[in-house]
Amino acid sequence: MRAIATALQPPSGPVFLSLPLDDWEKPCDGPAVVRAVSQRFAPDHARLGEFAKALSEASSPVLIYGAAIARGNGWSEAVAFAEAIGAPVWAAPASERAPFPEKHPLYSGGLPFAIGPLSKKLEGHDVALVIGAPVFRYYPYVPGAYLPTGLRLLHISDDAAETARAPVGDSLLGDPALSLIALKELLGDYKRKTFRERETVAHRTAPTHPVQRRYRMTAA
Repeated sequence: MRAIATALQPPSGPVFLSLPLDDWEKPCDGPAVVRAVSQRFAPDHARLGEFAKALSEASSPVLIYGAAIARGNGWSEAVAFAEAIGAPVWAAPASERAPFPEKHPLYSGGLPFAIGPLSKKLEGHDVALVIGAPVFRYYPYVPGAYLPTGLRLLHISDDAAETARAPVGDSLLGDPALSLIALKELLGDYKRKTFRERETVAHRTAPTHPVQRRYRMTAA
């Protein structure tokens, strides 16, 4: 039961279970004890209020979504929040699941893996909200500043290990979908700002050969 509970609780994932070699030969003491464990936890409301304040005062916020949104079935919450503030959305580097519909007009593509190029993509923004992803997955090593000048990074994750090892930014523990719902409520009558045009995503505009077509799997 401990292995099942560990696998189900955030950050959910595989668990290594090791049994003594002679364990199979021992009699059971009775039926297995089955318990229920919570798979989601809400963020600290006061700290989330600080994040909402930073976003409301930002002149050019940007959103960076990660795979934990998809794991928590949070697509609708992610879309609703992005549309509410009108901010461009990037997928975090090496997201193992699509965190946002790639055909959505606010989708800007996937961030690069390396420090320097990633920082370059975020230039021109003053607040970045990373939710459901590490800050960040880097490979290969390309030197540069972790963040462009003038950018404040906010980080929401359901994984304490991710928040502990983030090299920059202010972190908050919480379920991504629940956090997006609460943030949207805290922002209330948020006035959308005018943003620069988003970067063209190459795979949307790449020409196709009249005979030989190239296909790329995308999230609708």
